Formats: sequence, structure tokens, C-alpha cells
Amino acid sequence: MKNIAYLLLLSVAFSSCDDFLNEEPGFNLTEDQVFASVSNVEPAVAGAYNTMIRSSSENNQGYLSRNFYLITAFSAWDLKEPNDAVPSFLEFYNHQVQPNNTYLEDSWGAIYEAIQAVDKIIAYAPAAEGDQATLDRLLAEAYFLRAYHYFNLVRMFGGVPLYLEPIKNTEAEQIFLPRATREEVYEQIVNDLETAQSLMPANYKQANRASLPLIKGLLAKVHLYQENYAEAESLAAEVMNEYTFSLSPEFANIFRAEDEPESLLEIPFNARSGYNALTTLTLPPGEPYNGVASSPFVVYKQGDVYPLIELYEAEDIRLQQTFHQGQDWYYVVKYTSLDNFDAISLMRMPELLLIYAEAAARNAQSVTDAAFEAYNQVRSRAGVPAERSEFGSIEAFIDEVVEEKRRELVLEGETWFDYVRAGKAAELGAANPDYWLYPIPQIEMDVNKKLVQNPGY
Repeated sequence: MKNIAYLLLLSVAFSSCDDFLNEEPGFNLTEDQVFASVSNVEPAVAGAYNTMIRSSSENNQGYLSRNFYLITAFSAWDLKEPNDAVPSFLEFYNHQVQPNNTYLEDSWGAIYEAIQAVDKIIAYAPAAEGDQATLDRLLAEAYFLRAYHYFNLVRMFGGVPLYLEPIKNTEAEQIFLPRATREEVYEQIVNDLETAQSLMPANYKQANRASLPLIKGLLAKVHLYQENYAEAESLAAEVMNEYTFSLSPEFANIFRAEDEPESLLEIPFNARSGYNALTTLTLPPGEPYNGVASSPFVVYKQGDVYPLIELYEAEDIRLQQTFHQGQDWYYVVKYTSLDNFDAISLMRMPELLLIYAEAAARNAQSVTDAAFEAYNQVRSRAGVPAERSEFGSIEAFIDEVVEEKRRELVLEGETWFDYVRAGKAAELGAANPDYWLYPIPQIEMDVNKKLVQNPGY
């Protein structure tokens, strides 16, 4: 457990090495030398992706390899700890998260550590010598990553400190920043994504790296969260109509095969970067999955009712292929490789289709043909196509789109935030809006006196 102050101080202490890839540090190099050429910027950007799944802190699962997806799944009543024996887990699905929750502390620190990695690239790489087009593309990736990190932070905590430059010294004025407002954080996210959009080549496509359609897709999602429905509709439509992404014909293959046609970005795991802990923590014991956890996480159950399972129709292939029904519990089986190296996807086409469906309906104030068709593509792939006549109002349609997103994106870090955005968090047991945001970690409050806690904590 390390707080952001520690991580930033660590960044200062080792600022000359920029050990993004866990190689032997070059302690004699200055930042200018590290980023002197485009050939040096390339491994730095590759390492910035790696910070999302492997942290230099003692807990290297504070972000996308485990904690971010777990705490949002607990909050969304998708997962639970079967024996209710771990208070840190209980706090999330009871919506009584304490500021000293270690999973929250680790997530905050890991995300800011990832931000520091891209801040260095954005600050120093523009002066690098070499091919300008390549440099622009690398900078676009860095701006995209910073926007993605702050988008996660603002959805988790509301306004947060905006660190937009690498920490160069130990002066309190640089290390301890006050919280920016929610609006200021969103403004920065949009600015970073628009900058990334302007720098990214239109035809660049490489496995496990950001691209122009992904940047536009995330920007569409950000605009949806800000209720900028015309912008969200337009950007989502561009990705749907101008690029070659498509729904995979077989839902079961999405999380088992590489380079699936519907994934806008996959983050891979390997022996060097670390493992996907979600596999270890969710697979049931015994055949056919042979999970190794002594008490794996299970699908949330309230009394004898599984709120998540109840959302599916019996014919929905996602019910059959996302879950395994054991003797006492349902288990999530999206990630199943026993080597724990299943890739995670930061955005898939079904989510973009549903972003478009909601934005187009809200923008037109009616369920347009295009909005319904986008929604129904996701339903049809699941084997449960819808009928237009099912929706008597735009409100009913939007509510269904949000629930469809939940059915499609189990354990992909979206449901909790989406329900909060859509005003449906009370359906997940969070009737008090104060608890729609997590508390600022107490360890951060203790060292940074400029921080103000969220209401209710």
C-alpha cells in the first residue's frame, strides 16, 4: 500500500532512469537524453501501457489486472465474496466504502502512477529527433492514455487533482495539489482526446495499441457521460460507419481468441507484464474450469435472487456462456485460460453500438430507426432479437439500453458507472447519491491537506 505522495516522490528519486519496461535503469541519463530520439520514445509508450497492469509498487494489481474491475463489479452487484468474510469487499456491495479501504487506496495510487508515466512522455517527447509522423502517433497514444486514466478517476471520485506535468522536485507546491472540479477534469479529458485525435494517423492499426477509432470511441463515451448527446452520436457513428470493426459471430470466442474483430483495444498479459488476476479469482473449482482459488468470487446473490442473472432471458447465449452454474453459486467465466493471460478489452463494438443507440435516441427525443438497429445488433448476436413495438417510450428504450450494456459488459468495469450516470444506482442498493462516488482515500487526505473529502464520508 503506497499513497500518491510516495509514488510521486519515488518518481522524482528515479526520474533519470525512466525504467518503463523494468529493464536495468540508466541512472546517468537525464530526461532530455532518455527522450532524445523517437526510437527511445517508442519503448516509453509501450511501458506506459504496461503500467496499467503492472505497477512498481508492492501491490502490482492495483489497476486493470484486478482491483479496478473487482471494486466496480462489487459495487454493481455483479460479484461478491461468497462468505461475506472480508470487510473490504463488503463495503463495496453494501455501498458503505470506508476511506481507509485498501483496494481503493491501491487503485488511486496505481492510476496516478500510470498518469506519471504518460506525463513524462507528453512533457519530454516533443523534442525527440526522428520521424515526425511516428512521434505524433506516439504522443497521440500518450494523450489517449492520460484521458483514459482521468476518466476512470473522475467516475470513481468526482473532481481529483490534475497532474499534467511530471513531478520534478519534492516541493509541496508541486506534489500536493487541490482537487480540480469535476467539470475541469472532464474538460482536460476532452482536450487530451481531441489532441490525440489530431495527432493519430487515420490508418494506423497495431495490435494492443490505441488507434483513431478507439480515440473517437472513448470521446463518444465521455460526451455521453457529459450529456453531450449530439457529439456522442456523431463520434460513435463515425466509428461504426468508417472502420472495419464488427461484432464477432461467436460470443464465446471474444475473451478466448486474440485480435477479435469487435475489440477496439485489447491489453495483453504475459509472463513479463503480469497475469490477469480476474481469471484466478473468478473461475469455479472442478470441471470444466478447475479454478485454483480456495474461495473464488461468485455472482452476487440477495436472498435466493441473483439480480444480475434475472436480467437475462433463458435463450440469451450470454447467460449460457458468461456464467457457470455450480452447486451453490453462479460464477463468471469470461476469462478462463489457466495460464491467467487472457487479454482484457478497453472497449468493444457492442458498447459503442449501445452508446450510439442511447445518444441518438436522446438527441432525437425518439427511438429512431438507427438507434433501434444499433441496439438490436447486440441483441441479435445474443440470440434474442428485439421488436420495435416493445418500446412505448424513449424512457423505456434508454432504460433497456443501459440494462443491455450491463448484460453485455459483465466484469468489464462499466455497469456501476453507467447506472450512476443513468440515475439507476438505487437499483443496485445505492439510494443515497452521496455514495455514488467513492471516498478520497484517507491516506491521501492525511498527507495532502489541500484535499477535501466527498460528502457523506
